[in-house]
Amino acid sequence: SMAGKLLWSVKLPAMAMPEGAISADKSLLLFALQDGRVIALRTADGSTAWEARIGSEIETDIALIEDISPPMVAAVANDGSVSIRELMTGKERHQLSVEHGDSNPAYGNGIFFVATPNSIRAYSGWGKRP
Repeated sequence: SMAGKLLWSVKLPAMAMPEGAISADKSLLLFALQDGRVIALRTADGSTAWEARIGSEIETDIALIEDISPPMVAAVANDGSVSIRELMTGKERHQLSVEHGDSNPAYGNGIFFVATPNSIRAYSGWGKRP
């Protein structure tokens, strides 16, 4: 039986935010790390597909934006830096700045939402529908 057999284990360079996300094609596992990085691991073997620094500290989970082409991942650092990157490569495509980022970004119906302690911002135009 394969039940409970450890496939792989990876030591992360910093503490991961609790949720993380798996890409729609199930090939990548993505996490925001407390030290300000986003990391994408290959689900098959745990190897790093890419990692990128967003800011000095992150306390929020990432958001996937997968109904556009190419699919994107969004992360918000504590200093308000918002980075939107290609999901598969980590290449930065958009950058925003808000006053302080302390809640998870969200995406739905073509609109990207970033909440801060005193506002919610909604943005559109991230990419074209596939």
